[in-house]
Amino acid sequence: MNTHIFDAAEQSKIGTLGRIARRHLDANDKRVANAISEAFQILRGKFRSDSRRAEAAHEFKKLFGMGVNDAVDEFMVACYNTAQYERGLDMCDIAETYQLSSADEVASERAQLHGHLGEFSKAERILSGLVERHPSDVSHYISYGDLYYVWQVLPEKQDLHKAERWYYRAFDRQLGAGTEAGFDLLERLGDVCVERLRRSAEKRFLEMMRQLAIGDWLALQTFKQSVYGAGPESPVFNHLQMEISHKAKDIKQTNSLLGVLTNAYNLMPQRTLDDLCPFQMAEYYAQGEHVARIVSEKFEAFQRAVERNEASPPTGAEGAEAFSDFQKEFMNGIDQVTGEKRRNVLEKEHKRIAKLMRNGEFVWTGFVKFRGINDLPEVSLR
Repeated sequence: MNTHIFDAAEQSKIGTLGRIARRHLDANDKRVANAISEAFQILRGKFRSDSRRAEAAHEFKKLFGMGVNDAVDEFMVACYNTAQYERGLDMCDIAETYQLSSADEVASERAQLHGHLGEFSKAERILSGLVERHPSDVSHYISYGDLYYVWQVLPEKQDLHKAERWYYRAFDRQLGAGTEAGFDLLERLGDVCVERLRRSAEKRFLEMMRQLAIGDWLALQTFKQSVYGAGPESPVFNHLQMEISHKAKDIKQTNSLLGVLTNAYNLMPQRTLDDLCPFQMAEYYAQGEHVARIVSEKFEAFQRAVERNEASPPTGAEGAEAFSDFQKEFMNGIDQVTGEKRRNVLEKEHKRIAKLMRNGEFVWTGFVKFRGINDLPEVSLR
């Protein structure tokens, strides 16, 4: 007696569709979604008419090469990768009807899909319900923040301030502390902080270029591309410094305008910095146990040397050279806390943090210092 749920034609069809889906899983290919969708049309027929649902799911797994739930997950990934968000919502209906996922899991998925579609009110309604039902679940606060940040493919649709506020709602209550989701929250707060500062700095820089009739969007893009490839040696960076110096009325305005340029530069990623920007490098590496202390001690020692007329202020070529020599001598000196050369102490900490970053274990928490800060110079005014 034939005990198969699927007939011979259906078995062949499901097997073929499974091979197509598996072949293109990592290729951002619509064929993955199409193949899984066609296979589920066959499976849904058995789910509706056959009471042996568990047996149908088991046989489907053998024929298709992956289980029903795995197929749903891969279908959703394919939908996100190929911007087929409406089809993802259709799969949510299937998952809900046949109880393939929990009600909260389906709701979370729907919220994300509506978010990608730019349907904020629908996503907000779902996420508000999840937060209300599970007020201590950090993942729902992350999702609410992601609605305005990560889920928006186009930067113009992002609202970084709203995203940050939702992330901080969980952070302030210490939700998820010490868990994987908690670390995800810290990463989001770090990322959105840097991105917010970057956009603010670039906006100010663009406004400055327009006021000085130096350039516009294309100049900004050229600047970013040049900095990414050449870093501080960027010819565009040097050219802009010269342009600003020529346009400024006096030394005070020159310094102010160059400050706008420098802030924008410090927040631009560079290839030689592993796609980090100078701001991130300074902030991340300052997380070491001794880095901030030694750097502070260096400037304090130099200031005392200037006051004793043992060193010249770092102005002009001679002063800059004297400061450079002072730094070298100071960093080659012995650190009173560790008993090692200060240079060696900093190198060890840089290597340790670099290793953590390579292994994905480093989490920057310095974003708190920039909470409510829209531009880097504001930090010094606090």
